[in-house]
Amino acid sequence: MAYPKISIIIPTYNRANYLEQAIESALAQDYPNLEVIVSDNASTDNTQEIVKKFIQDYRLKYVINKENIGFLLNWRNALNNYSAGEWILILSDDDYLIDDSYIPKAIGLINQYQNISLVHANYIIKYENFGKITRSNFNLPEFIDGKDYFLHYREKNFPHVHSTLTCLFNKAKALDVRALMEDIFNLDTSLWLKLMLKGNVGFIKDHVAVYRAHTEHTSNIEDVNKDINSLNDLKNIYYLAKKHYFLENDLNKWLERQVDSIFLWRFTIYLKMRKRRAAWILFKEYYKKYPKIMKVFLKPKNFLTFVLVSNEKLLTLARQTKKLFRKGATYEG
Repeated sequence: MAYPKISIIIPTYNRANYLEQAIESALAQDYPNLEVIVSDNASTDNTQEIVKKFIQDYRLKYVINKENIGFLLNWRNALNNYSAGEWILILSDDDYLIDDSYIPKAIGLINQYQNISLVHANYIIKYENFGKITRSNFNLPEFIDGKDYFLHYREKNFPHVHSTLTCLFNKAKALDVRALMEDIFNLDTSLWLKLMLKGNVGFIKDHVAVYRAHTEHTSNIEDVNKDINSLNDLKNIYYLAKKHYFLENDLNKWLERQVDSIFLWRFTIYLKMRKRRAAWILFKEYYKKYPKIMKVFLKPKNFLTFVLVSNEKLLTLARQTKKLFRKGATYEG
């Protein structure tokens, strides 16, 4: 078995309370050719003290930025200037791996099949604010044609790849598609879509990592310009995909699905944050460039979600009702 070098990059800023578990889980990977890069974006908490606990491990690289350069440049800097791996996994400082054999499993698929660009797996979501845990239940084959995954992305049998959490991707191909160069919130999704046009996808059914969901995520930031850039980026990927001879009707359906999903995600976040003006600007900008976005509001499920997240009393009532139904179901069972 070939053992290409793997770089696990952990970008971090002021999350010392989470970071130790992330580093431990990365170094615990049972793989002989591994480096773990902690890229510290000028943290002001006790991050350095946490990292010093692991500094004797020759596999660990600790990079400290002189000033906070923003999460995007921090990711980009670590990938371009410090990673030596042929394959990359970007692990958020608040997430962690739970399967010590995930990297060797992923490399096993890469060695077995041709032209793989990325590998992902099932995962667990831990909702920090509610004490709730859910599991993804993707049931995919271990090898998927990349262009098929691209064209059907977000359909039932081709699920959205959740964050960078479990994604091991080829560095050379990522750089070839200008990885992490866009100033957008959905950087990871943009990269996966481009990599699907460059190669195939591997999948491992095991639950290999934990994603912490909480209020500190970078996506919970008001920046409509980044949201508009996301729409422009999708259009760019659309034109890139046209070079692969997809049918135009199929590509148009693909674009509609991606635009709707990203708009719904960001619009709902703004409503939850009580940023109604930002939500309105987001809608106007998307509607101006993509009038079909109006149909998102015509779906009863989406409309109900918008109403609930906009009204704290209704949202609280919905949560309480949900809890009651859960208790009832448990009692009756």
